[in-house]
Amino acid sequence: MKILELKRKANLIYREHCPRGAVDIAACYKAGMIPQEKLVHGKVYVGYCRNADEALWQQDIKSFVYLRGKFGDIFDEMIPSPEDDNGFDVFVPVAEVL
Repeated sequence: MKILELKRKANLIYREHCPRGAVDIAACYKAGMIPQEKLVHGKVYVGYCRNADEALWQQDIKSFVYLRGKFGDIFDEMIPSPEDDNGFDVFVPVAEVL
């Protein structure tokens, strides 16, 4: 599957199954999201959240990290996977970047 198709797939999963505070994990898995227990520490994944479509999985903090630009600054930002939804944004991983 091409990168653009993967990003669209992740966006669709996010929009349909990850509303704030009400993530449907089973539906996310069925639609193609990678389960958290299958994520590999230090690997970059294609997926979707409001501010990124690629993020690095950090097992030690059980969170994704991505570069975010805001008001001319670029900084690291952490975001949970849908399994650890905190009621805000989540990153839906669908494929490992090779």
